[in-house]
Order: sequence, then structure tokens, then C-alpha cells
Amino acid sequence: MDSKKAISAYFIENAESKIEGQELRHFFSDKEWSDLSAFEGNANAVRVLTHQFRGRFRGGFGLTYTTIASILKYPCESSAVDKKFRHRKKYGFFQTEKDTVIRIAQDLNMIEEGNDPVVFKRHPFVYLVEAADDICYSIVDMEDAQRLGILSKEEVEDAFMQVLRSLDSADADKTYGYYKTIADTNEALAFLRAKVINLLAHRATEVFLDHRQQVLDGVFNDSLMDHIEKTCGALKSVQDISIRKIYGHDTVIQIEIAGYNVMSELLQLFVPALLKTKPSHKEEKILRLFPYQFTEFEETESKYEKVMSALDHLSGMTDEYATEMYRRLKGIVIPHHS
Repeated sequence: MDSKKAISAYFIENAESKIEGQELRHFFSDKEWSDLSAFEGNANAVRVLTHQFRGRFRGGFGLTYTTIASILKYPCESSAVDKKFRHRKKYGFFQTEKDTVIRIAQDLNMIEEGNDPVVFKRHPFVYLVEAADDICYSIVDMEDAQRLGILSKEEVEDAFMQVLRSLDSADADKTYGYYKTIADTNEALAFLRAKVINLLAHRATEVFLDHRQQVLDGVFNDSLMDHIEKTCGALKSVQDISIRKIYGHDTVIQIEIAGYNVMSELLQLFVPALLKTKPSHKEEKILRLFPYQFTEFEETESKYEKVMSALDHLSGMTDEYATEMYRRLKGIVIPHHS
């Protein structure tokens, strides 16, 4: 379930819906609405790691500034998104975390590009974290798809071997020979997967070092993996198969559509209840379902911060938990006391 797209869709589709006579859109400032109508998982990660939820430790997870800056792939606010620039392709923090990110960026001497809207150049370590992320998603998805029966062993084998031959042609045949001696399919593909990840990691490191001055100057407008792809086409077969057969598979599409419905219905229950000055008896009951750490809405007058409490709760749910809550609150199944 892609919860961030489902959350964005809810706000876009209900922008003109009225709550106590006021359109949903007009409860928020332009920048706040930009966050909600283009809800971003990267920004949510920064919030989870740095925000002090009710009853929890001050400073969130207590990570170092460098660690937080290293996952800040898009060091700009939502109103600064510009797809021409790699570091502004998406946004990296909500309005609630803006001051925290500014403090971190300034203390780490990150290059400031603008202050209204807020934009910084990336911390150099972001490129390495992003490469690790890209490698794992593209390669591990293939292995998972084979275990789920979406792809055959041969399809994954061919795709992995194409990557190996494009990156390390000298040892590719030796690797393939050893691979063929492993009888267990899962173990054999795990061996190839490990080889591919290792080679991509080393190649990404080389690209980073070769372009280190551009990275430090904030002018490297690319990702390490995209650069590798442009020079040797290493991942083309993997990407093509992923788009055609994994992300476009009927089961995946069905789950995504179901996810939209589940998330939309839950938001329809939570958001009006949070925004109303006089929630109904039913809505008061709904608000009592929030776990204690997400009840900051009781302590703020900001409509934006109230809604963020709901998004904190919903975006952290597993697919199974969200579906079960949806079924119970809609009366599809009736909860029983133990």
C-alpha cells in the first residue's frame, strides 16, 4: 500500500469538501496545504526521527546531526520543489520540522540556496545513502518477485547476469559457473543478488570519489546510480522488468487501489473529527482511538498540527493493521471483547 499517494489523493480530492461550513483547503496556509496535498515519505522519515511525540524522548530518536542530514535527500520545503534539480525533485521536511532542519543544516555548514522558500544543497553523504537505497530497492525487489511467483528464476538470473557482465565482464563467467553449482533456487539467486549489490556498491563509491569536488561544491546534479546507468546501462534490464512485470502486476495494482480506499476512508473519519470545534459524539469516540503518543492534537490550536497527528498515526500503520482498523470502524467486522 503506497500510503503517501493515498494521503495526497485524499486532500486533493476533498479540497472543497466543507467542514463546519469551511472548505478543507482553507483550514491551512499555502505551505501547509502544499505539504498535505503532496505528502512525502522522505519528509515523514525526518519527522519520525526528529519529532518529540507525546510522552517520548526529547529530540526523537536522538540521532546525530550528520546522520539526519545524510538521509535528507531533498533539503527543501514543499513549495520549493523543482524537478530540474536533483536535490529539489521532491521535498524533505514538513513545516513542523523546518526549524529543526534549518538548525541542522546551518550547524553542518550545508550550502544555503534560499531562505524563502528554504533550500539547501545536499550533505555529501546523501549521495551514498541514496545509492544504497536505490541498489537495495532495484535488486531486492527482483528477488522478492521471484519468491512470490511473479518472476521466474530464469528472468531474474538473466537480469542479474546482465548487470554483472556490464560491471565486471572479466569475472562474470566465473560467477555464473559457481552459481550453476547451487541447487537451491533461493540460495542460488541470493548468491547472484549479493554479487550484484557488491559490484554496484563499489562502482557507486568510485563515482562518488571521482566527482567529490562537485559533490562538495553542491553542483553534482545527479544520483550515483543514474550516473552509472548513463555510462554502462547496468540496470536497464532490471528497471524494465520491474516496471513491466513487478509494479504493473495485477496483484500489486489491486493492493494499491484497495490501499487508496482504506486510507481515504480512515482519513475521512479522522480529519473532520480533528478540525471541528464541536465534534460529534461519534467523532469524539474516534479521537479516543489515537495512541497516546499521537494525541498532540489535544495540546495545539494549529489545524495543521492537529491533522499531522492523524498522518503520524496512519502513515506508521502496517497494511494489515490499517485494513483491520478500516474493517472494524466501517462495521464490516464487529470487534469482540476478549
